[in-house]
Amino acid sequence: MNDGLKIFWYSIYRAIQPTAKDLKPFSDGSDLVAYVEGIKGRLLVLIDDIDKLATASPLVYREFFRVLSVLHQTRPEFYAIATGTWGIANLAITSSIEPFDLVTHSQVPYFSRSQVEDLFYKFQRDDHFILDPNVVSDIWLRSDGHPATVCLCGQFIRERFQLLRGDRTRHVSLAAWKRCSIPELNQWIDCSPAYDRMFQSLQKPDAHDAVSFLRYYFLGDLDPVHVPSPWEDAIADTLTAEGVLIQSDRFRAEYRMASAFVDGFLCTKLLSARYPIRPREAPPVVDKKLVVLDAVKEATRHFERGLLQDGAPRSHKVADLSVDWRTRAQAPRQGLYTAELTRILSTWMSTSEGWSVTSDWYSSTIGMHSYITIKKGTPTADHTVVIAVLATGDADSVHLRVLGLTEYKELLGADEAWLVHFTREDDYEPVWQSSDSLEKGVNVVHFQHDPVFSRAMMSAQWKDPQGQAHQIIKEDFKMFVLPPRTDKEMCDFLVSEFCEFP
Repeated sequence: MNDGLKIFWYSIYRAIQPTAKDLKPFSDGSDLVAYVEGIKGRLLVLIDDIDKLATASPLVYREFFRVLSVLHQTRPEFYAIATGTWGIANLAITSSIEPFDLVTHSQVPYFSRSQVEDLFYKFQRDDHFILDPNVVSDIWLRSDGHPATVCLCGQFIRERFQLLRGDRTRHVSLAAWKRCSIPELNQWIDCSPAYDRMFQSLQKPDAHDAVSFLRYYFLGDLDPVHVPSPWEDAIADTLTAEGVLIQSDRFRAEYRMASAFVDGFLCTKLLSARYPIRPREAPPVVDKKLVVLDAVKEATRHFERGLLQDGAPRSHKVADLSVDWRTRAQAPRQGLYTAELTRILSTWMSTSEGWSVTSDWYSSTIGMHSYITIKKGTPTADHTVVIAVLATGDADSVHLRVLGLTEYKELLGADEAWLVHFTREDDYEPVWQSSDSLEKGVNVVHFQHDPVFSRAMMSAQWKDPQGQAHQIIKEDFKMFVLPPRTDKEMCDFLVSEFCEFP
């Protein structure tokens, strides 16, 4: 759009020309005005990607709004609806031409829950099938009503109906939906224009600060976050313009992830692309099955330690447990651990043919939580593992997460499940799953780590594929973190390599 007014107006002509007869090329805005004035009756104009004008020269977007203003004033029956990201709001800073007060009149046309339910009700009626209401609820909760994502889910159901439906029925159950849509639906999302545009924008070199900001504050969580500084508030506004975040209150510096789908997409695709560090060895696969405890241990050794160190003061939760011998002290938020484990497993498992890693969210009887799903083979998986992450949780939190994990495992028909608990609690005593949960293939591992994320005590209780139970209690665990980022990091790294755990 910065190639000049003539090229801009010619592009407008090219967009209109296929449906217009004997239309001469536009050389300036007056040609568009003349064309519109020749159309009788009411006229509705749909303008897509209007936010791109924010990157155009002032000459272009001022002329464009001037023309729309002229049409609005001379033709009361002329209407224009423009769509785009929140980058559209940036135009309000320099555009004072009435009636285009973009901040006041801009709306995010997200679907409400009732609108999504009505949409899928009509979809079922027209296509003569039955969709489990829990499937519609899952789509609503994970999409947050984002229109493009909701429609993509509907398209996926229509295209993959033969696989989704039960034998000799036209009924799609929640189990069939989850088992088929992970990871296949995520692959559809990866290729969709809206998500690809988001990915390409955050892949740019100048997006480094924005992605780091996301890692510290948002990824792995869906809760609103208050952004403390004006500088970071500006980054949050940029991410909102890209469709990554939603501002909970436009007049407060409080933001959250745009949706669970966006969170999962960025944790798997973006982070693995921007931060591709992974174990050099091949994933521990024996007899076509992943040795999950070994994989989690190796992945944990490749966490970016600086993120966990910096994360405690910058992006933290207040723990009601004793941390560093203080109550209500700060500990890294759960999303930091979840996003790091997802990033490394996604990057690492992609090196083995047929394996995929997906970040999913599911609302069970204990609430909405994230899960990492590892699959071998699609759409009918040869081997499926689900992982839930907990951060500095008390005994009740462990039991509740085990309960939710058991429910999710059974829904997916997974072969095994693991709760991975990272804790900063002092003198931590491991909390175990019940014998019934262990019998159902739900395993637990705890990492009680130090403030600099260099050493830990590991405790685990699990059953191997042969049904043999195992337990480890407070085993020394060294975290080999690569690469060190500063001289102090190098010193800490060498100490962790050659000194004993105190």
